[in-house]
Amino acid sequence: MLSSERYSTRVIEPVNLLVHAATMTVESELMSVFGIGDEEKDKVTKCQTIMTLYDLSVEDLSIKWESYVMTQANDPEMKVSIESLDKLQEYIQQSIRKKNQQNLTASAMKAKVRPGIRTNFNMSNLPSMGPPSTPSSSAKKRRLETPLSKSHGMVTSSPVSGGLAPSSDPVPATPETPLQSRQADSGTIIESLNPEIIDSAAEGLVEVSKPIKITAHFEDSKYNFRPMGQKLLEAADILDEQIETFTKVVQEHYQLPDDAFANPMAPSQKQVVVVGRVVPDSSVNQHNIRLDATSVFLEASRVAGYGERAQLKLDNIQNYSFFPGQIVALRGQNPDGSGFIVDEILQLPYLGSFVSSESDIEKYRENLNGSALKVVTCVGPYTRSDNFDLSALSAFVDRMNNEVHPHAIVMLGPFIDVTHPKIADGSISLPNGDPQTLDDIFTLAMTPVLRNLDQNTRVILVPSTKDATAKHPTYPQSGFDRKSLGLPRNFTCFPNPASFQLNDALFGVSNNDVVKDMAEVAGPLVERKNRFDRVAVHVMEQRRYYPVFPGGVKTRKIPGTETIEHISGADLDVPYLGLTELPEVIPDVLIMPSEMRYFARVVRNVITINPGVFMRPTGNGTYAVTHIKSPDPEDLEVAETDGDEKCYLHNVWKRARVDIVKT
Repeated sequence: MLSSERYSTRVIEPVNLLVHAATMTVESELMSVFGIGDEEKDKVTKCQTIMTLYDLSVEDLSIKWESYVMTQANDPEMKVSIESLDKLQEYIQQSIRKKNQQNLTASAMKAKVRPGIRTNFNMSNLPSMGPPSTPSSSAKKRRLETPLSKSHGMVTSSPVSGGLAPSSDPVPATPETPLQSRQADSGTIIESLNPEIIDSAAEGLVEVSKPIKITAHFEDSKYNFRPMGQKLLEAADILDEQIETFTKVVQEHYQLPDDAFANPMAPSQKQVVVVGRVVPDSSVNQHNIRLDATSVFLEASRVAGYGERAQLKLDNIQNYSFFPGQIVALRGQNPDGSGFIVDEILQLPYLGSFVSSESDIEKYRENLNGSALKVVTCVGPYTRSDNFDLSALSAFVDRMNNEVHPHAIVMLGPFIDVTHPKIADGSISLPNGDPQTLDDIFTLAMTPVLRNLDQNTRVILVPSTKDATAKHPTYPQSGFDRKSLGLPRNFTCFPNPASFQLNDALFGVSNNDVVKDMAEVAGPLVERKNRFDRVAVHVMEQRRYYPVFPGGVKTRKIPGTETIEHISGADLDVPYLGLTELPEVIPDVLIMPSEMRYFARVVRNVITINPGVFMRPTGNGTYAVTHIKSPDPEDLEVAETDGDEKCYLHNVWKRARVDIVKT
């Protein structure tokens, strides 16, 4: 793990260093977001034509493009061209036509009764459960001996034809709405990872008899800091420390002498090793920058290179993947001081794998009575953008109680989305009371629905930077206040990001869209690989849940002007980025929520999941159900010996099934 000295909870003077997107023209924004060169004005003109036709902002167009290449073209690495933009325009037109047809159908079925929110909950017989425990001394880590030479399993997700039957229980006191008319396939499995390992239908019949144990792998007190109080010097120190820490890691791993390292800008006739941060060719930090092979620069630390930036010349390598904020170690030379010629990329060593003793494995088996651990993961928003109807969430709660019976549900925000139109303009009204504050909206709308969850199901809430009720609007974030939100004791509020253990499985959760924000430039050999896998590998290699810097920003065009306005984004609190690092070992399950298409994959023996969003702007979304077979020492790989007791690799990826389910 990287140095823990940065985890200081000192009070920072309130100096705001959050970097927002500079005012840019639409043309420059398009060139930045889509990686369009100065000589390709025809592509910019085509993009502007599409934006004008469909009243889209640059951010909206970017989302449409990502959706098109992932779902329609099925080519994540498609380049922007006039032909591909023509097809994008056809895709947008087809989407609008389909939406109009759905609206016509919905209008004919529109109900006359106003939907309500179920409030018949029972507070009696709540389980007596305290806060999550801290890791026991028996939890151990194992350093991978040869991380560069080990072969790693790669399993991709596969669609399945079968699925869970929708709940036969009626949705409580809610008239038929357009939302319900599209719920015919709710609960259907639309994609599965390792479907042959576990029969999910049979496991759904097993009810939870007692709450599962949760072990927190973080110190909650370190999140008690004042956000948006950054000092320029302290932020610079943290960024420098990241480079210096990895320099020591690389030196130790490759056993390099001190004189092997050099300033990338210093002329050198011999090969040297440089460690620094990948940055664009601009002297001013900008958000949502898309690199190309000619605009990649390396920024050295102030100790090693006075903070100078050297252009990277990549002609000698084919297998590379760079993104802004990435810490890299390179071998090469700068013969005339004009740029650093890269001859080799030194792969950063990975963290170790999580292991447990034989006695701990037996305890884990006893906790589950030999059955599989079931964990459901869902990501907000939990309402559509045109209303604040929580009937889909209510139906989800009923399905959890009556069909799925999970041991734990990991719910990620936003719960009360600050960008929701009705929240932004203050026009929201609730049937069971008039909210006076944003917290009231949660307690009056969300709490009554969530309290209906089975009290034997442990529920973990993780906030988002878009949560109106979150104390910290920046990343990293402290958790919600469970008591102030009126939630029962089977709910646990964790920070963002968080690492925690459910029985034997170590989960890592970060509620910041690194999949969308990691705008990388890749060599021809790397481009043929799956982009989702590349993002997961970067997170594990960089040892940070969100290694992009500066973070992504969501913007929109102010109507009637050419000004680009900041809406939301990663909003990094730089002095506390140490709290966004992975624990001392790589998690068994890595949750990477994103607006992009859902996925469940195995990447370097780690299960990586994007559950998708629970509700899309105009319809249902998806969530993930993970089944993990109870550990058996006879099936596990021995990692090391602790005295007379054996230790075992968890190998969760070999005994887990992940289903992507329709909301």
